[in-house]
Amino acid sequence: MPLTRPDLTKMTNDEKLALIEQIEASIVPGAADVEEKIELIGDIWDSVDHQALATPEWLKAELNRRHEEYLRDPSQAIDWEEAKEWILKRHAQNKNPS
Repeated sequence: MPLTRPDLTKMTNDEKLALIEQIEASIVPGAADVEEKIELIGDIWDSVDHQALATPEWLKAELNRRHEEYLRDPSQAIDWEEAKEWILKRHAQNKNPS
């Protein structure tokens, strides 16, 4: 059964973010509607007014700390492909603990 698409123009950012969380929680890997749900999440996210979202102070501080760390020793940084590989391996280990 196709998903009902909400009227995103009548929703607040908070309502949109809550809806994204609800959809994410309902995703069952391998189910027939997974791609449709992911597409809906993308559509909702694209409609969020990102300028209105406040960045928490703790996150700003952490980003600044990491940037300073990078400036001190750029050789310790890894590129996106390395990071992606590490994330995927970690995710696979968490799904299939030994």
